[in-house]
Amino acid sequence: MSIAVRRRMQTESTTPSTSNGRIHSAGEDIVTKAKSRLGLRKGLFAGALAVLPAAIGSGVGTLVRSKRAGALAGGIAAGALALVRWQLQRFFTDEPAYEVERRIGDLELRTYKPLVIARAHTMLPDFDKAQQQLFQRLAHYIFSHELAMTAPVEMSREGQGHTMSFVMPPGRSLISLPGPDDSHVRLLEVPSRRIAVLPYRGRYRGDVVEEKERELLRLVADAGLSAKGRPMFAGFDPPSTLPLVRRNEIWIEII
Repeated sequence: MSIAVRRRMQTESTTPSTSNGRIHSAGEDIVTKAKSRLGLRKGLFAGALAVLPAAIGSGVGTLVRSKRAGALAGGIAAGALALVRWQLQRFFTDEPAYEVERRIGDLELRTYKPLVIARAHTMLPDFDKAQQQLFQRLAHYIFSHELAMTAPVEMSREGQGHTMSFVMPPGRSLISLPGPDDSHVRLLEVPSRRIAVLPYRGRYRGDVVEEKERELLRLVADAGLSAKGRPMFAGFDPPSTLPLVRRNEIWIEII
């Protein structure tokens, strides 16, 4: 079936349709759009990595009159920058575009543009075990098809189990993405949505997430907002990032 025919069928349909692991919504194809300045950050860091270690090494070598000490200082500076890059990976990872509507105390209200996600489901009731299983399933999909990792990773309870979602790379529509070969993984178009966000630092174990979910629901109610669905955990950093510097958020969609 040609792309033109498939697009016409999607436009004429009034309900979502499923095809080869893809769940289409009515209307035109949705394409994930990313926040800007990612290229600028990468360029600035690459420039710093190329210049700073050499400059520090040269300065130290001149100061102590030792080329060996200068080379050591330059190497330490390069290692420190690499460590910063590793721990702050989220600053060099694509994130879906959104606008901040306003802030109410600890809450931030955002409007996210339409995007495409890969979602996996498990019946495991334990948050931590489900997290590990779902991440492996979704990571297998994106890495086996050489797709770039993005942030955040979303996770929420669904029935007795859990779901996890990866945002697809910028510029990719549902049709342009390879179909999943795992029956537990689906590709979905997500329309624009308004989200109430509670940020926090630290670990994302199940008990911590549940506590933050209760706090989010209380803050949303106190602010007089109308929420729908269940709270979601949104993680922006890999497990290797120190808890103190992690960017974690609890989301819930608002009307």
